[in-house]
Amino acid sequence: MRLRSEDGTTVDAGSVVVVAGAWIGELAPLLRRHLYLTRQVVVWFAAKERDLVRPPRMPVFLLDTGDDNIYGFPDFAGTGVKAASHLAGRALARAGDARQDATDADAIPVARVLERFIPAAAGPARAMKTCIYTRIGTPRSDGTVDEDFIIDRDPDHPQIVLASPCSGHGFKFASVIGEILADLATAGATRFDIGRFRVSRFAAQAGSTTPSSA
Repeated sequence: MRLRSEDGTTVDAGSVVVVAGAWIGELAPLLRRHLYLTRQVVVWFAAKERDLVRPPRMPVFLLDTGDDNIYGFPDFAGTGVKAASHLAGRALARAGDARQDATDADAIPVARVLERFIPAAAGPARAMKTCIYTRIGTPRSDGTVDEDFIIDRDPDHPQIVLASPCSGHGFKFASVIGEILADLATAGATRFDIGRFRVSRFAAQAGSTTPSSA
């Protein structure tokens, strides 16, 4: 396999691992229709009582309120308590549509939950940043999506290994996913059971698995 970069540099390789996050649908079109991209906003709050929201007194947290699901981190370095909603935000048609367009309104739902459950952390919003959640999966009969990763070789081009561990959720498994990808790229198989992460689970929805031009 030969790869050519924009500057004309060429690289010859026996296999390629494609790990492109929210952009993987542009490089592997067979996955595009199964990607669910959403705009998410992360907020850093100034603490009202900083001694109470620093390690080791405050842990990483997840607050399920019934109508929202707020996760967050203590004030590690004086930058504030980082918190955000895990619920899907506004849908994005493509990764390139994401913008750093967070407003004060985005912080309000998160601030309300902190005021209720962690008032020491519920100071003014100091900073906000938008990011992308990348979910990928097959629809279930109840309308939800399995949200399992893609970790597999391209069914028509087995020298290409596709990986969509998807956002921070996948980051937690980086070490084992890295080992699996190395196995697939160098040996074509892995000792780990990756059945639930195969591209073949999309067969019923995707029709032909032959990639087209991105």
